[in-house]
Amino acid sequence: MNILARIGRLLAAAALASAPALLALFLVGRCFGVDLVAFCPAYDPDQFFYTREAATFAAAGFDGGYYGGDGRKAVLGRFGAHGAAYPVVYGLAAKALGGWEDWLGPACNMALVALALAVCARRLPLPVFAALAACLTFFPPMVFYLPTAYQDAPQMALGLVLGLALAGLAAAPSRRRLWGVLAGVFLASLTRPTWAVLFPAALFLAGPAGIRQAVRAAVLGGVCLAAAYAAFSLTASPWVAVAGTNPVSSLVSGGPAAALPLLAANLRTLFDFSANRHHTLVLLLMAAAVALALAAPADGRQARLKGLVLHACNFLAPFCLYVAIYNGSGRHLTRLLAAHGALSLAYAAAGLPGRSRSLVLAPVLAGCLALFPATVADFSLYIRPAYDGVAAYRDRLAAQAAAMDPALSLSLGAASPWLRTLAVPLRNMAVPYLAAPPAYGVEIYGPEGLAAPLAPGFALLGPKEYAKAAARTPLTPVAETPEGTLYRNDAAFGFAPWPEARP
Repeated sequence: MNILARIGRLLAAAALASAPALLALFLVGRCFGVDLVAFCPAYDPDQFFYTREAATFAAAGFDGGYYGGDGRKAVLGRFGAHGAAYPVVYGLAAKALGGWEDWLGPACNMALVALALAVCARRLPLPVFAALAACLTFFPPMVFYLPTAYQDAPQMALGLVLGLALAGLAAAPSRRRLWGVLAGVFLASLTRPTWAVLFPAALFLAGPAGIRQAVRAAVLGGVCLAAAYAAFSLTASPWVAVAGTNPVSSLVSGGPAAALPLLAANLRTLFDFSANRHHTLVLLLMAAAVALALAAPADGRQARLKGLVLHACNFLAPFCLYVAIYNGSGRHLTRLLAAHGALSLAYAAAGLPGRSRSLVLAPVLAGCLALFPATVADFSLYIRPAYDGVAAYRDRLAAQAAAMDPALSLSLGAASPWLRTLAVPLRNMAVPYLAAPPAYGVEIYGPEGLAAPLAPGFALLGPKEYAKAAARTPLTPVAETPEGTLYRNDAAFGFAPWPEARP
């Protein structure tokens, strides 16, 4: 390849790798009339959980306050229910850029997706990479979540890289490749534990496909899966105890007879076309992509068996898992499975022979383009609160911060992280959660948690929450704020005894 051809390929690859970000920026400007800097995560709990923890890590590193629910904390670190990966990676990026700003959430998403596509460009022929990049650019979950602070876009980027690595292992197994893939899956599982379903697939791909290899992969993969989930759990704090049921809890408490009706209800919700039309179609698109990858001609029986096991572990297992344990709509399931869909596409692009790749990528791209008008309509409706009319919300955050900061800032140098942690009630958490000093942690309390002694040094409570909390925790009001009264926990500071023995 001469120098001009090489430069042309690099420019084409760079343009294709940047395409998802460019489309996202265009849609934000076109639909909302603003740029990325206008982004505000306050309208959605997951997003302000992510951004708030990243802001704390950028400000205080591992020395911030605690995050969690009902006063419970992670075994390792001080991170919330989603673990350490997002706050550490995004917080480090923010620290390098001078501190956290909300727009860094979607900006980092775009950078990570572009980086993952650049990795694909090095491994794939340019026409194949162009098709894969086009699929990802118009893939509805990518369009929807890239310009937000959700972690789903970087999870899709991670899926692309894992798909390439697994395809390389299947094509040329070696001990070195296997250990590299297992390490990659373990690290991915620390960002989202459902990636651990790939352990059995990776072990199966590393040897000749057969019954003995399948049994070995299932046993060793199960051990690795359990270890990865345990490692994730060490850095993730327990969440607030709230009323509600799901099929797994029903199975434990009431047996199969209690769980089956809930499973059936989950499936009805998932396939309720009238309520989840667009997201049901997106889910069907992902399922069709996996089916096409399985049906496309492969390089022999071994390759077909390896592809079957990979797609079953990567897509079918998480789908069944989410339906079994998660009471969510089609939107939630589509969001959670999108990264696994991206992995299946990357595996097909890297692992299938010549024309078979086109038999997968071309129909998927056609499906993404057919859904694009509906995707834009959904985007305009659901992402609008993050960009349109956020000035008034920022004024609320500023007013709340101004009211709390004089009291909260006094304990920023305290030795105990609990004295740099704010308790807020579940029913009214968004504004105080985002308005606390960046180095502070925030613990969210449900009704049951408020009835127990509070661990954080400060609590922001309304009259009803105060009446419940004061029975077990000595509280002194220190400031009136727009979102409630800020109380100091006198027992946590050593100014007063607990009303009764702590459990």
